[in-house]
Amino acid sequence: MSNLLKLKKSDKPGVKAVQAEPWNILVVDDDPEVFAVSSMILSHINFMGRDVRLLKAESAAQAKQVMAEHDDIAVVLLDVVMETDDAGLMLVKYIREDVKNYTIRIILRTGQPGQAPEEKVIVDYDINDYKSKSELTAQKLFTTVVAALRSYKHIKALEANRIGLERVINSSDGLFRMHSMREFSSGVLSQLSAYLGHEPEGILCFQNKTDDKQSMCDMGVIAAAGGFEECLKCELGVNCSHKSESDLVKQAFKARESIYGERETALYIGGSAEHINATVALVRSSEKVDEIDRRILEVFSKKIGLGFHNVSLLESLEQKVEERTNELHEANQKLTELACTDLLTGQRTRHAFFDQAEKEIQRAKRYGSDLAFMFFDIDSFKQVNDEFGHIAGDDALAALGRVLTTVFRANDVVGRVGGDEFVALLPSSSSEEAVKVAERIRSQAAAIQFKHKDMKISLSIGVTGFSDGDSVEHLISRADEAMYSAKEQGKNKVVTI
Repeated sequence: MSNLLKLKKSDKPGVKAVQAEPWNILVVDDDPEVFAVSSMILSHINFMGRDVRLLKAESAAQAKQVMAEHDDIAVVLLDVVMETDDAGLMLVKYIREDVKNYTIRIILRTGQPGQAPEEKVIVDYDINDYKSKSELTAQKLFTTVVAALRSYKHIKALEANRIGLERVINSSDGLFRMHSMREFSSGVLSQLSAYLGHEPEGILCFQNKTDDKQSMCDMGVIAAAGGFEECLKCELGVNCSHKSESDLVKQAFKARESIYGERETALYIGGSAEHINATVALVRSSEKVDEIDRRILEVFSKKIGLGFHNVSLLESLEQKVEERTNELHEANQKLTELACTDLLTGQRTRHAFFDQAEKEIQRAKRYGSDLAFMFFDIDSFKQVNDEFGHIAGDDALAALGRVLTTVFRANDVVGRVGGDEFVALLPSSSSEEAVKVAERIRSQAAAIQFKHKDMKISLSIGVTGFSDGDSVEHLISRADEAMYSAKEQGKNKVVTI
């Protein structure tokens, strides 16, 4: 909003400039003379109005401590060989990869170039310069450090811009919610107060819509500043503690135009009859507003009215988008459930069963918990279809599905993997417990009453326990073997392996 108004000059006396913080440069070297020489050469540097402060570390370990205490180190002058032959290089990795500090400028300087060849170090390590101590004269050290400081300054500026952009993007989600509307309103008060040469002090009121243009509607305060901060919950009624100001606001609402008093201005901000209520901003000034300022404020109020209108539209749009998103999410959940559910029996499909069973097996392995598995089908199901028809066969499968839903627990994994073939995985259950469940299923299935009075079904069920190393395939194979053993023993039985 600052581009809408030209702020008047402040009458406050100038404030003395505060001395800028110095640049922090960390010297990491186990030779005390190196720090002494560096201090002598660099101590007189004043770059962009900022002095230099040298920090000292005699090892990579000490350097980490210093960096933990100072998060604004601009340059590191780093030796390679210290407590170990590659201590300096490991510190580079620590800075870039562990701390993830990519802004600090790292200048590697070594007295043993052969220990860390320049080409290899430049390629393999994220450093910004490489100098041999023998070549680093006083002038070259000065030039190298100043160049690094300039680079650091530019990178920090880019980083600040990036962070600012992120904040703008992140704040966009809540920009048009009610809380953001209040912040926007507070900004309006600040702009108006600044233009009128006064500290932010005022109330921004709103008026509910009405079909009767002459009647007064309920009013409330959506933003307040200065001496009006306690007015946020005020409705400008008869008990309002600011009667004269409240009357000025009501006059502006009734006249549908701005009212200018001796020290207060009630700026009328028109709204859209369909989207937003009219608003009045009451602000104080050091003197009565003259004609020129009034014209500028009227232009400003029109712009702000459009802003409120857009905020309201976007709030409404955001609400509709959120509602539509929720509807789509619910629809997607339903589609997912349909894709994973066998419509005839209400049990999981083959694919959905194997996905969930694999997770349960991994959980059992991780926690060493029990797990049981069963495989079963309808005895002589082809004969049921041949004698009573495929519709009757579907009725049998659907009835069995209802039995399974009743008997199994919510956390048991049950699926239809073939025409009349079913599998079930029972977490935290032993094979003995699974046999009891299987017997209940078998007996309830045998008791099902069908439309065809002569139609009955029975189940052959194979049960097996879980041991570490088993896969879904192993469990199916053993349970299938047990099921066929049940059939060989006359069907309508539960056999465990």
